[in-house]
Amino acid sequence: MTSARAASWIEQSAALATPLATRVGYDRAAEIAKQALQSGRSVREVAREAGVLPDDELERLLDPRSMTGR
Repeated sequence: MTSARAASWIEQSAALATPLATRVGYDRAAEIAKQALQSGRSVREVAREAGVLPDDELERLLDPRSMTGR
């Protein structure tokens, strides 16, 4: 498996909405995850389009490496 392929899977995962819950609340984060799954878009795309957080904060929260401590 290539790192690009793994990154793509992570980016398309609804689990990426988990850290959003700390900033926008569980219900809003779950709604974003659901919209992402239904539309085939990423959590990042849906959250950015919804304007739930400034882009810089969104990028920091949705950084998979920071979530894993790597």
